[in-house]
Amino acid sequence: MPWGEGPFLRFSRLMKLAESKGLDGVVLSGKKEVYYFTGFLSGRLILPTYLFYRVGKEPVLFTGTTDKKQAEASFGGEVVTYDNYKLDSRIVAYPGFVAEEAKALIREYMSNAKKIGADGWNLPHSLFLSMKNTLDEFRIIDISEDILYMRTVKDPDELELI
Repeated sequence: MPWGEGPFLRFSRLMKLAESKGLDGVVLSGKKEVYYFTGFLSGRLILPTYLFYRVGKEPVLFTGTTDKKQAEASFGGEVVTYDNYKLDSRIVAYPGFVAEEAKALIREYMSNAKKIGADGWNLPHSLFLSMKNTLDEFRIIDISEDILYMRTVKDPDELELI
């Protein structure tokens, strides 16, 4: 799976941030934040996409099946999907449904994580509740300002876009 140089460098910085703060993992839910660290941006307005990172493991992008190919074309980690569109049952995957679908991934991938960094400015309450109902004990550490600070320094790929 490809991973653009810019997003890969930024993700490496996120890994270092997690280490420096003693985090066991990171969960990002804001579209801009997910794009910043993965290179993946869904064109679908109402399609929750989450980036999970557990220290020592390959990062996981959790997105709808309709965006799987696009996600795999830009993100270098694992892509896990949920059924976001089924004509006979669901046209829109609202955050509560997606958070419920994420429980299995959270249980397996984030198991034993006690200190989890998150973009608290964006973290949906439904995703927080899924984490709370799935993980034994954990604390959310808001890293929104750390990410904001990271974004003030532009990488070459970002400068090209400007």
